[in-house]
Amino acid sequence: SLIIFQKGFFIKGNDLFSIQIWIFYLLILYIASISFIYGDLSDFLKAFPRMIVMPITLIIFLNLFSKRDQFSHVINLLIFFSVIASFSLIYQVYYGPLNFLVDSASRSGLERYPSTFGSLTIYSAVVGIITLLVLRQKFNFFIKILIISLFITSSFLTLAKAAIMNIVIVSIFSLFFLRIKFKFFLIFFIILITLIIYFLFPKLGIYINASVEVMGITSDGVDVVSSGSLYQ
Repeated sequence: SLIIFQKGFFIKGNDLFSIQIWIFYLLILYIASISFIYGDLSDFLKAFPRMIVMPITLIIFLNLFSKRDQFSHVINLLIFFSVIASFSLIYQVYYGPLNFLVDSASRSGLERYPSTFGSLTIYSAVVGIITLLVLRQKFNFFIKILIISLFITSSFLTLAKAAIMNIVIVSIFSLFFLRIKFKFFLIFFIILITLIIYFLFPKLGIYINASVEVMGITSDGVDVVSSGSLYQ
């Protein structure tokens, strides 16, 4: 803690950015207090370590990282573990669940597997962010295509609406708001490789079809009355 706080950057409160960080942490404390008052103590104690991961990470980033290359290395490390998480989903589709992960579930008649990230829902929640990180990193053009195609394919394997919607949001955002070299070629090849995966690997194709159905999209169009939470 002393190493993290020694620069005192975020506790000075003498500029707008520092004040915003103060507000962020006050909101974290407010949410924690509400959860403690209205929730069960054991559930609160289980959730608290996860809740403080992001705030502590922000403190470390602000106080210990001073160069752009340092951030880039961390992002590359995150992308590396994201690739492993994607392959873990594909592996389980073909060879069954990994016993050291949380229990799998079922949806649309298919087994729904967790990734090496953790719970069933975490990959679908972060796939949009990690895809955006790949787009912004200075990777080789073809490396970007392969990694993003992998992320898109694995997002279908989660059978979660959030995963598909996050990919759609990142696609729209990237198309209209990001400056990316060879943007339209990149999109074309990503779609092409995803389609090739769909046709060459029938088991993955089954999951892709099921994910489309989970979104309420059928051959007759969009089912606007489809029930179910977006974040399931």
